[in-house]
Amino acid sequence: MIKQATNRRRPLQSFPSGHAAHTWTLATVLASEYPDKPIVRYGAYAWATGVSLSRISGRKHFPSDVLVEGALGYLVGRYIVRHHASPHSGNYEEKQIHED
Repeated sequence: MIKQATNRRRPLQSFPSGHAAHTWTLATVLASEYPDKPIVRYGAYAWATGVSLSRISGRKHFPSDVLVEGALGYLVGRYIVRHHASPHSGNYEEKQIHED
């Protein structure tokens, strides 16, 4: 429906980029779950960046499609982390601070 509403000519696919949204959501959750492991944090974000860039270079999406959906994926990931943090994860204390 969004594709029809924007009526943009597109490479092969266009707005939104589900790949970018999904990978940025997962990368954000992984990075937040392992804050003490830089290899996981940087690796997750590098993976999401790589997927996003591949969607542009493969002419599947416009850069704006990937940017918007990547940002949305990041925000969804932060939402998941804040609302589903368990007492056993490093994010529980952060959640408790925000709730007080």
